[in-house]
Amino acid sequence: MKKIQFSLLLAFILLISKGFAQSTSYYYNDYNLFHVNTKPNYNYYGVDSFALKLGIKNYTILSTYFGKKGKKYSSLAEVNFDNKGHKIKQLDYVDTNKTKIGYSLEFNFNEKQLCTYESYHFYKFNTQVFYTYNDSNKVNSKYYYDKKNQLSTKSIYEYNLNGKLEKIINTNKKQKKISEYQYTYYPNNELKQTALLNKKGKVNRVWDYTCDASGKPVKKTTDTAKICTTKTYRPDGTIISTTQSYNWDGKPYKRIVILNVKNQILENKYLTGINDHLENQTIYTYNIYGNLSSRIINYYKKGKLNYNSSQEYDNSGRTIKDISTNYKAKKLEVKTFTYQYNFDGLITQKQELKNGKLKKYFTYKYCYF
Repeated sequence: MKKIQFSLLLAFILLISKGFAQSTSYYYNDYNLFHVNTKPNYNYYGVDSFALKLGIKNYTILSTYFGKKGKKYSSLAEVNFDNKGHKIKQLDYVDTNKTKIGYSLEFNFNEKQLCTYESYHFYKFNTQVFYTYNDSNKVNSKYYYDKKNQLSTKSIYEYNLNGKLEKIINTNKKQKKISEYQYTYYPNNELKQTALLNKKGKVNRVWDYTCDASGKPVKKTTDTAKICTTKTYRPDGTIISTTQSYNWDGKPYKRIVILNVKNQILENKYLTGINDHLENQTIYTYNIYGNLSSRIINYYKKGKLNYNSSQEYDNSGRTIKDISTNYKAKKLEVKTFTYQYNFDGLITQKQELKNGKLKKYFTYKYCYF
């Protein structure tokens, strides 16, 4: 179990660190189960403007699942906010009597509204993270503790004179280095290169944003991911941004993003291999007010459509149509989701039907400060 926990923690550290290795990230304000017409909280540490505006203290979700032979199961979840709009706690119970927690998430914030503590509990997996900050309110260190409250890993963040992240040094419970990320920049402070070093200081992998062979030599050419982004401008003002690189398996991939004149995403495609096999595709449309009106996501396997998800939204951002289709299931599987909302635009009920048969039912209740 310790090995599993350590692997998960290390993966979590790498996931965070890899985020800095992305040249450009594209997100859209997708639909969120808690509310509509607002940004979902990709960054858990931010303020939820919708909860702050309405003064929401917490909400609960009563989930009912309909199994085979008429069997019915229920569970309960609760999410809490502070009066600043921060999500501070989430508890998912396996039953409705709150006798056993299957998943929990908790955050603490200081007077500067910076996250100083977070904890995760998922059945037998537990971890706690403590944060410290420098005078510029940037993360200075992160301490990861296991379920026995023992230090498992630590991450130290270092910045250059321009305030840009320069290093992330990861150590184990004995304070011995296990990995290090190093970042270099152009004179205009744009990221030039990211290097991953092992515990002995040897370069294991390089993300090179110059599209040229530069930086320290590595053992294998596949250890260097040259990230090249080019942009094409159409006469109508739309922009095609194409990013090419290599994944962790050394296979080439291509990300193509098309933006309109308002910098909104029209299409996002991900292709792999030397023959540009289409893996997934997301298409967005907007109404005359510039708000998202529909989103279609397609997943492909060996050139064939494997899975499709489509949503339509009203002028307030509420989902009015939500259908997912699994073409690879033994029997064609179509899931239809229906929603009901209150005056504030908050979800009060949600249903999930599988091939026309009710499978899940959710009821939402809200409490205010």
